[in-house]
Amino acid sequence: MSTLKPAITWGLWGFVLVSLIYILFGRGVDSAAPTPSSATAVTGRDEIVVYFFHPTSRCEPCETMELLTRNALISGFSRELENGAIRMESLDYEDSRHFPLVQKYEVVLTAVVVVRMKNGKETAFENLDESCWKHYRSPDAFSRIVRESIANMTAGAR
Repeated sequence: MSTLKPAITWGLWGFVLVSLIYILFGRGVDSAAPTPSSATAVTGRDEIVVYFFHPTSRCEPCETMELLTRNALISGFSRELENGAIRMESLDYEDSRHFPLVQKYEVVLTAVVVVRMKNGKETAFENLDESCWKHYRSPDAFSRIVRESIANMTAGAR
């Protein structure tokens, strides 16, 4: 028993150390998550940026809306995604790095925001939060709303 107690103590300390390292360094390391510089990058070109804003702790509707948004982009704009005319970024609206965008686009819940960029400057945006929440259980309607917003932004860029 006397040798078991130090082993358990060291094991617990090891667990605490690994947990702290994960919390401090591993939590935000997600290859799909944008860095602060990519989330606000100015490319100097004409493009449509589709921001998907979500909370840190994801719920089923949040995950569904992100999947539906990605599917709408892939099914309707695969060529534009490929050539960089359209890009999507998934951003945690509770992360302080994204507060400027959260405030600018008036994000309060999970939302899709479609932004038109001309010569690297924003010229228009549309926050689809109400439509997203209203139609997330109806994939066809959700996809149609996202695709129409992008099409409208694209048409307005000409």
